Amino acid sequence: MRSRWLVVVALLAAVVRVGNDAQRLLGNPTRYWNWEESYNAAVGYYAWTAGLWDQLLRLQQKSFCGGCTVVGLLAAPSLGMFGDHLWAWKLVPLAWTVATLFVGAGALKALVGDAAALAWLVLFAVPPPGVSELGLMAWGNHAESTIFVLGALWATARQRYGIAAFLLGFGVWFCRTSAYAALVLVPLLSVRGGRAGAVRTLGGVALGLLDRKSTRLNSSHLVISYAVFCLKKK
Repeated sequence: MRSRWLVVVALLAAVVRVGNDAQRLLGNPTRYWNWEESYNAAVGYYAWTAGLWDQLLRLQQKSFCGGCTVVGLLAAPSLGMFGDHLWAWKLVPLAWTVATLFVGAGALKALVGDAAALAWLVLFAVPPPGVSELGLMAWGNHAESTIFVLGALWATARQRYGIAAFLLGFGVWFCRTSAYAALVLVPLLSVRGGRAGAVRTLGGVALGLLDRKSTRLNSSHLVISYAVFCLKKK
């Protein structure tokens, strides 16, 4: 029963957060638009309208920003169907916020318990203005990378160490901010998953960092291959 109530609270928290964020966006649209986002939006728009799906990684606007490609790809359907409108683009950060809310609640419930998950939902539903404003920007980097760390924590709590390693490695490819989480997660996985858990986590982080030394396309293939390995070993 408590889990059912937690789901209800999570849904209410999502409605409150999205409603407040949407109100901010409607009240001052230009405040929540940054020139750097336009590169990511353009990738998604032209991938849909010109069929440039095989060029997504090559169109990545800068190094160490796999997230730039990811948010552009996620926005492709809405931009393609509704046109290059601000609202079509901002559906991505709104959806990302909701996903982060649920993943964070799941991670805290698994690691600590219902009370921690409930506290997360309340704080996430009514965050400080700066957090809300940052969540409305689809840069594809620091703020969004939180979801991969939370996912890795959830997987660790569930003893799915291979999935944790993949999520953290993909998070590093998404944005370098996730690499800082390795300082905490590697010791945690060493305790919970033994040497194998730590090695897989370090392997995931290392492959995420390979994007700095090789082409983005080759690095992505390595990350995908490592994902298959982790999932088989989970």
